[in-house]
Amino acid sequence: MATSSTSNARLRVAVLVDLEWSETAGGHVRFWQRVLKAAAHTRADLDLTVYAQGRAGTLPVADHARVVLLPPVLSSRWIRHLVRQPDYTDLASYHRDLARRLCEHDVVHTTDAFFCHAKTATRVCAERNLPLVSSLHTDTPGYTRRYLGDSLRRWLGHGWFGDLLVDRLALPARMQRHMQGQLRRHLAVCRHVWLDPASLGGNPRELLTDPDARTGIGGLPVSHSTLRRGLDRTHFSPTRADRARLHDQFGIDPTLPVIVAAGRLSPGKRVLLLARAARRLIDAGQALSVVFAGSGEQRSDIAQVLGRHAVFAGQLDEHSLGWLYASSDLLVHASDIELFPNVVAEALACGLPAVVAPGGGGRLFSHQDTACAQDPPAVIVDDDAPQSWATAIGALLADPARGERLRAAGLRFVQQAVPDWHDILTQDLLPHWRMVAQRARSSARLGSSNEAAADT
Repeated sequence: MATSSTSNARLRVAVLVDLEWSETAGGHVRFWQRVLKAAAHTRADLDLTVYAQGRAGTLPVADHARVVLLPPVLSSRWIRHLVRQPDYTDLASYHRDLARRLCEHDVVHTTDAFFCHAKTATRVCAERNLPLVSSLHTDTPGYTRRYLGDSLRRWLGHGWFGDLLVDRLALPARMQRHMQGQLRRHLAVCRHVWLDPASLGGNPRELLTDPDARTGIGGLPVSHSTLRRGLDRTHFSPTRADRARLHDQFGIDPTLPVIVAAGRLSPGKRVLLLARAARRLIDAGQALSVVFAGSGEQRSDIAQVLGRHAVFAGQLDEHSLGWLYASSDLLVHASDIELFPNVVAEALACGLPAVVAPGGGGRLFSHQDTACAQDPPAVIVDDDAPQSWATAIGALLADPARGERLRAAGLRFVQQAVPDWHDILTQDLLPHWRMVAQRARSSARLGSSNEAAADT
């Protein structure tokens, strides 16, 4: 195992994010961008390197925190015309450059179980006896099922062959189950696992306790903890409101209701469900604008449904997104595949009432105390029908008093339940990195002592 040269050396942690690194990336990448920023401002004895995809090079954040970009061996960009994807990853089974670099670290932390970085880490850690840990950030099996089904229907339509693959043979569901098994096998070789408070069917510990999940893989790690998500309150606050800027920047009439949707414009986020719900309200005489903060392949579909009522803000940084939330009337987050819906927490922190799905934004509240779970500070729509969403949105827009109650409840919830990013680093991550590194060092010393005793 790689060890520090002196007792007071920094703990060297490698985090593997097998996605393209950019300021406009999705929540998985943004999580580690924020952790890096927190690491840059902490005096903890930590040396943190995040490995991600990009043009080869190093992006320093501080003397003890950096991003190392490595070109992918086999980018999934090559199949983007065949299968829709939320992000591009590396489909190869081994990354030689990454493998060489991992030997320089004390702990290796994977953030998926499926792609090149994770496969490389599993192999290197087994060969070098390096401690491997992992955290869950995206419901990759769930997204795979949705995107594969969407791609098959896009190519084959609803004819007999498409129905055979999607419905009778249930190919998307089979692929989802295959990837769930792959995830369990990866977690089984990790020395610590971080789980989201409400991930994977509402009970993340099923991965660790379900006997069926352990069949054939030798059990799953006992060491596990919760990994929360943080909030930068300098960006996300009601004080950021500037209603007049909506007109200045987007030409929106600030006297009309403004709905915000933030995230990728893709099937995974169910943005067309919102567009169709808003269309029903507009056709019924409700004046409104819908601002889509994000980019993606369904932009033209949304424009076709909503016409001039849709405003496409593109990818926004945190500062701009905080202003947009604080200046609008309602967040609608229709996604139903989320491990932790940061979008909803950030909107609530800005005083923005929210309409969400139970499997998406609703996960933010399901792991809280009973009162919050039973009376969440948001409207939860447990239905896939556009009319159901239209009814919920319309009722909230027509009841300002209810909106104010939700606004106040959301602010209280965020204040009590959502920490800042420094807490995520120092409370959720760092103690467990230290623990597995110390155990690995102790095990290595014990092994050396046993060998010496055997020699004598």
